[in-house]
Amino acid sequence: AALSIASAFDAAQRTSANHEKGVQILATAMKSMSSADFCEALMSNVDRLLLVFKREPTVERCVEFVVKFINSVASDSDLLTHFFEHVLKVSSAKDKAVRFRACQLISRTINAFDEEAEMDDDLWESITKTMLIRTGDKIPAIRVQAINALGRMQDPSDADCPVIAEYGRRIACDSSPDVRRAALAQIALNKATVPVVLERCRDVKEDVRRQAFEVLGSKVDIRALSIAHRLEVLGLGLKDRSDSVQTACETMLKNWLASANNSVPSLLELLDVVGETSAAVCLDAVRAILKQINVAEAALPDAKELTPEAALYWRALSEAVKDDDALFERVMPVAAKLAAIIDEYLRKEAAEDDDEERLNLQFVIIQLLNIARLVDYGDEAGRRCVVSLVRDSLTSPRLPTAILEPFMELLAVAVPDENDRTRLVAEIVAEIREPAPRPAVRTAAQQREHELKVAAAKMAVLQARQGKEQCVAAEDFAGAEKWRAKMEELEGALADLKASTASAETSYSEEAPTDNGTCSPQAWLASLTLTRSLLATSQLGMRNAALAGLLTGLVLPGVQHIEPKIRDVAIRCLGLCALLSKEFAQSHVLLFLQVAQVDEDELKKTALEILFDLISVFGAETFGVSSTAVAQEPEEEEGDNLQGHAKHNIIADLLRYLDSDNEDLRTVAVQGFCRLQLLNIIASPPLLCRLVLLYYNPATAEDHRMRQSLSVFFPAYSFSTRAHQELVEQALLPVLRTIADAPSKSPLRSIKTQEVVDFILYLTSKPADRDAAAADLGVHDSLALRLANDILSRPADEDCTPLCKALTLLQLDTCEETTLKSLSTMAKDMTGALEDTAAIRHVEKLLARLNGSEKNEDGEDGEEPVAAKPRRARATKAAKADEDEEDEAPAPKPRKARAKAQKKIVEEDDDDEEEEDDEDEDGEDEDEEDEDEEEEA
Repeated sequence: AALSIASAFDAAQRTSANHEKGVQILATAMKSMSSADFCEALMSNVDRLLLVFKREPTVERCVEFVVKFINSVASDSDLLTHFFEHVLKVSSAKDKAVRFRACQLISRTINAFDEEAEMDDDLWESITKTMLIRTGDKIPAIRVQAINALGRMQDPSDADCPVIAEYGRRIACDSSPDVRRAALAQIALNKATVPVVLERCRDVKEDVRRQAFEVLGSKVDIRALSIAHRLEVLGLGLKDRSDSVQTACETMLKNWLASANNSVPSLLELLDVVGETSAAVCLDAVRAILKQINVAEAALPDAKELTPEAALYWRALSEAVKDDDALFERVMPVAAKLAAIIDEYLRKEAAEDDDEERLNLQFVIIQLLNIARLVDYGDEAGRRCVVSLVRDSLTSPRLPTAILEPFMELLAVAVPDENDRTRLVAEIVAEIREPAPRPAVRTAAQQREHELKVAAAKMAVLQARQGKEQCVAAEDFAGAEKWRAKMEELEGALADLKASTASAETSYSEEAPTDNGTCSPQAWLASLTLTRSLLATSQLGMRNAALAGLLTGLVLPGVQHIEPKIRDVAIRCLGLCALLSKEFAQSHVLLFLQVAQVDEDELKKTALEILFDLISVFGAETFGVSSTAVAQEPEEEEGDNLQGHAKHNIIADLLRYLDSDNEDLRTVAVQGFCRLQLLNIIASPPLLCRLVLLYYNPATAEDHRMRQSLSVFFPAYSFSTRAHQELVEQALLPVLRTIADAPSKSPLRSIKTQEVVDFILYLTSKPADRDAAAADLGVHDSLALRLANDILSRPADEDCTPLCKALTLLQLDTCEETTLKSLSTMAKDMTGALEDTAAIRHVEKLLARLNGSEKNEDGEDGEEPVAAKPRRARATKAAKADEDEEDEAPAPKPRKARAKAQKKIVEEDDDDEEEEDDEDEDGEDEDEEDEDEEEEA
């Protein structure tokens, strides 16, 4: 019987087709043997599977075979108990293979049980407790199996369920993406766990993000999420850079549509389509839905009763069928009819008193205007109707500002000729700014006559009041009633006379121009908004008569307006004019600088953006700044000295904003200088030095937008050309000197020098994952000599230790022989000049590497000199180097002896040793993950 069991396992490992027959063989053997003998024979074969960690297909088939057999005899409690107790006992073994296979057997066996399977409560608790311990195993693959084993042991109704709590910790904090993904797939959802899943929609790994969207789509109803969470999830998923994540989000959206009775407007009602930022998300969602359905069968909304949701759906549907003439004619009305529909909703909006309903109608109008841009205006009659609608609407004083831009975009489509459009806009602006007529002013004689009428009316009222009082005194109540009626009539006439006097005094003051006797602030703002929209799409130069008229009569006076909002739009218009002409930009650049220095913060931000745009388009030389002067400008430490002799240097004036206390201004300056360097308008190592310091300065920790911009800029800039890497290389030593020379109370003193050095090494390395075009990248050869010379020039400085460590991390495999010899000579000189023990140890490590046998320290080989790779990638290569050089490396000294000899080693070296240990473990974990991928393949 024991031989038959072994033969069944032998057949099972060959093909899965033998599993059913093998289960029958084991069942027959179980009947012919005692329970103890059978369990012993079975587990002896199972134990052989526990010794193989690699996901070998033969072992996986045997595991599947064991699970099928245990599931077939689940009613035998003795065998079940013996099996689980044995596997649980070895699940805490020292060998990672045993732990992994034990957890795998438990996981697959439990998940294979049907819903009616029963298990002893004590055994159930024992499995739960043991698997909770294994979720903290150092091997990610074991943690994954333990998490899978605990899936059926959750209790969503228990707020203190230990399994759900452990899942939450693993999802939020585990370093392995496979573990986070497994926990997401298994966690039971309730009010406490849904936010945890939502947070993983921002995970750094696309597999985890995809799993989060799959969980939300399959387990969470849309009504269980708040509107903010719905919009956030859609915005993240539909814009994700990974196609697989986008697909998962579209699947989730399809499930949400099914819960809304497959009606797109009904689904949009569950979202806030009228919000400022939500409209774009909802539009993307509708577009994604229309890709998954047959648009030919899509229902059309009623144009006479449009809601915001129906209008947005109509817009997306029109865009989806614009390339199909037959469908487009079915969906879209002709231009004249569409103009009539828009005019009807404009009238409704003007007559509506409720603010919320007015916002809804404005949203509908905006969507209709976007739909109108898709119409073919080859029909002249329809085009004239639309142009007439646009003109009448733009000149209406009641038109909301939010609708101005969509109308101008429609005008650009309906009137494609730029000269005609510019002339039409100039006429509209002139009509908007035409002041209201003053009421007629009374002459002196007319005013005197009016005053006499008022006085006579007052006297008549007084006489009537006296007559009433006399009748009352004489108890003539009938006469008193007549006087009372006459008095009321006279008081009404007097009130009318006074009202006409007040109206004559105040009617013009309400409509009076508030600036230069021209028009109201609302008219100013509307006119400038139209002009800005025109200039944004204009290719005409400033020699155009209509544009010149708008500039002199509207834009330049608007720059001097008392209202900040009007000045802001006017400055933007002036900036667009400057982009159309280099001469105009040169003549007005000082005006933009003045606004950036003395105006309000919002206008300063606008002026800064314009200045950087002008330099990006026309170059710094246009404004009298050479690239050499720019490169030398920031070398001084103080902000005032950065300008040096070039007091009118526009770049020097802009450099001040890098130290601004206003986050918005500082961020605009940082983004502007990053753009100028990417465009090769500025080539300045000192400027790069300042940007690096801003990136690591603790004072900017809360300025997320600026730091995000820099985190994108540095890799994009450095890995674009070798020349950029050389500039970054030149910035390293100034950065370290600035940190070292900073005052003790300066935030710069808290920057970790080693982090900065590692970052610069990454930027100057040759990336391994680039194509052949990146073959010229990598400047570590020159950087090595630069670092060595700097160390020898000041061996006693405290920042020499990170520099010495940097030498061991450089990529020197492509260096010329002369460079290596020079570096070896300088390294020997450094060992005699340096005083710090940790620095000497790093130099000795460099020497051993240069001599062809890298010295083994702390029981491990040195760190792999691949600064351009993230920690996990470096650890993988280091692990391979360990295997290759394990026999050649000299035996390490005892740890205690080294500890005594290195009592004064800085704390950074201790951290480095811990990082190396972590890297080895991560490298081992990655190998296991690769094996998992091979098995899945």
